[in-house]
Amino acid sequence: MGQFVSATVVFLAGVSISTASTVFSNFSAAPPGYVTDSYEMKLQSGFFGTQDIQWAMGFTVPSGSDFQFTGFIVPLTFSGTATTVDFTLASDADGTPGSALETIAVDLSNGTALYTGSSTLDPTLMGGTSYWLEGAISPIDLGTVVDWNAAAGLFSGLALGPTADIGTNPFSTNWLVSTATQAAFEIDGTLLSSVPEPRYGWLLVFGCLLAAATLRSRVISPYR
Repeated sequence: MGQFVSATVVFLAGVSISTASTVFSNFSAAPPGYVTDSYEMKLQSGFFGTQDIQWAMGFTVPSGSDFQFTGFIVPLTFSGTATTVDFTLASDADGTPGSALETIAVDLSNGTALYTGSSTLDPTLMGGTSYWLEGAISPIDLGTVVDWNAAAGLFSGLALGPTADIGTNPFSTNWLVSTATQAAFEIDGTLLSSVPEPRYGWLLVFGCLLAAATLRSRVISPYR
């Protein structure tokens, strides 16, 4: 029985175990990790009708690992009593925000704070694949302006990445994509798979063979 237990322990040494991880973050190392510069999300009535300005920030999942999306963290500034911002995790469609994977509503209060959105659908984020986090004022909160604080000064040349906006040009209904300093955000997830460390490769093979041999011996000679 001792041999069988040892073989099992060796085998488990090379198995990947799901753990909570930060999939992506562009928060700066200097507290609080973001600045007062920001991207303005807006839903207001204007001369040409309702002005709905939305922003999206792109990110790429590290290659070699898949994650189950669990949520995000964003810094937001709002002046008022209460409002709601809808954040959408979206796929990438040839470099622009694509299909929605999940939308999470975040309720805001007056002032600047870090807000957390928690996933209920837990979509899978594939390693090496690009996605977008979109922010938009909830349709029920007409007359609202919310600032999504940037990871660095907008003209600093730091925290560069894909940014997209819709609504800033009243004559366009498409996402306008550029590379610029991004709004600060963190994407969190549970690690689903990864390649076992090389030094465990031979242990996996040896463990499997030893376990099989031990089981065979117990079947042939159960009273030995």
